[in-house]
Amino acid sequence: MRRRLALAAVLLCALPAAAGGIAWRASLEDGLSRARAAAAAKLEAAAQRLDGQIARYRQLPRVLADAAPLAEAAAEPTVARTARLNALLERIADVTGALDIYVMDSAGWTVAASNWASEQTFIGRNFAFRPYFQRAMDGGLGSYYALGTTSLQRGWYFAGPLRLDAAAIGVVAVKADMDAVEDAWREEEGLVFFTDPDGVVFVSNRHGLVFRSRAPLAEDARARIEEARRYPGREIAPMPVMARAPAWDGGDLGTLSLEGPDWAALDVAMPRAVMASAHQPRLGMTGHALIDVAPPAAAAKDAGLAAGAAALAMGALLLLLVQRRDAARRRLAIETRARDELERRVDERTRDLTAANAALEGEIAERRAAEEALRRAQADLVQAGKLSALGQMSAGISHELNQPLAAIRNFAENGAVYLSRGRPEKAAGNLERIAELTARMDRIIRNLRAFARKEGEPAADVDLGRVAADALALMDARIAAERVAVRFDPPPEPVMVRGGQVRLQQVALNLIGNALDAMSGQQAPELEIEVAPPDRPGAPARLSVRDRGPGLAQEAEGRMFDPFFTTKPVGEGTGLGLSISYGIVQSFGGRIRGRDRDGGGAVFTVELQPSAAAAASASIEAAQ
Repeated sequence: MRRRLALAAVLLCALPAAAGGIAWRASLEDGLSRARAAAAAKLEAAAQRLDGQIARYRQLPRVLADAAPLAEAAAEPTVARTARLNALLERIADVTGALDIYVMDSAGWTVAASNWASEQTFIGRNFAFRPYFQRAMDGGLGSYYALGTTSLQRGWYFAGPLRLDAAAIGVVAVKADMDAVEDAWREEEGLVFFTDPDGVVFVSNRHGLVFRSRAPLAEDARARIEEARRYPGREIAPMPVMARAPAWDGGDLGTLSLEGPDWAALDVAMPRAVMASAHQPRLGMTGHALIDVAPPAAAAKDAGLAAGAAALAMGALLLLLVQRRDAARRRLAIETRARDELERRVDERTRDLTAANAALEGEIAERRAAEEALRRAQADLVQAGKLSALGQMSAGISHELNQPLAAIRNFAENGAVYLSRGRPEKAAGNLERIAELTARMDRIIRNLRAFARKEGEPAADVDLGRVAADALALMDARIAAERVAVRFDPPPEPVMVRGGQVRLQQVALNLIGNALDAMSGQQAPELEIEVAPPDRPGAPARLSVRDRGPGLAQEAEGRMFDPFFTTKPVGEGTGLGLSISYGIVQSFGGRIRGRDRDGGGAVFTVELQPSAAAAASASIEAAQ
């Protein structure tokens, strides 16, 4: 007996740590896998966007090369021709949005430019050393990105040859403004940057990274950059170190840490991130995208804690089973079935997630696939919220079931005694009481099964009063334990609205649970629930939940429905309940809002569109 107790005690200590670690690892690996896919998709989208932004300038030199004034000015640059060409180039630059357009002769000297009136005009400057000029003189389309030697502005250069009798007599060049290109995506979340073949950042949504290198430049690379005059006058310093995260926090899975004052100075703060990199041949660059993985890391920790807590509960149960051998066999069978069911559901969920990830990777460019993934994620979040609520109610539900079970056992034993003493009428009374108790247990279990079911059906006609009543029934144990006075008068007629029974029940549970949390510790807590039909044609039906708590915190105004926002102490709330409820109500075309209640406390109101039959009935009554 003592050996079994010692073994049970060891298991009680070891199981939570092992289960928590396994759940944390599995959740973290799954979250990082999805984050890497998102980073790769983000990089692909950024590369396509950058290519699309500069594409309109790529063919402009070919178009301009056909204009006679450009070739004439390159061949014989007279004062009159140059003046007319300067004005023409200036107008074309204004229309196309190009930073500069200029014409060079065969030796590389600029003879006309759109910036002819600027103090930093290109006229009289020689750009024969630029690769785009050399490529254009060879008859091709030159493309090159660099920092201007005259204007000291970043630009993407495109150049084409000017021909006279099929011979190249000069070059016309167009410079795209990279600052203007970046303006459209500097506020984008995450970190995206593109580097040249030497690893120097040329384009980024964080301007502080521009002209920084991935690693300290070797002497030959630095000499090559200076010789090409690609970044004149710029000191190429290495960017801050992307340190590998600690192994206990996913570092062995390839996560990086971008923390510290150096990264903060660049307006980058990602404690944990994953990076996707890919060479972009069309751009002649290598793209990099980093996604913050703090949310999946936090979710993995929550999953580990939840699994550890569940394992701790199972260990305590095993310790009790050692002392009660007969009950142990039955409970062990229940646990085995529960474990098999859990494994089956985990396998099904894993297959669903794998299929979802494959679909997302294969159809990332299509909007419909993205929207479908979002809907699946929202449904999963709703289901997770329901299961979390069930976990919070587990103690009360256990009491609600154990109490009638104990009573059934007593009535059954007494009934057997009555039969043995020849008193069948007493035994029949006990059997009636047993039937009443089993009906009560059946009602509790049916409510739990209906609530835990993952609803996937489209919106239908739902009785809002029934939704409120079922939610109160699920919270009966907690309401009784906390001695809460409940005021709820079910409407005399069904209040039919468009929605989903289970999802609206989740909203009601979230609001009731929040109200109970707000009144925790009060001497005389009072909860009021009201279901009201539409008061006029076109008006919505309403579900209101009122409490006598401290009311809404000031910082909750405008943010109470944001994901992960909570005013509860750390560890007592995820900040997802109201966000999930907001999404559910919005999906049914309704509205949810909260405000302080006159006289103290808070009131949350859900407004939903009535069913077609209810709306028609309201219209007929109004007409009469």
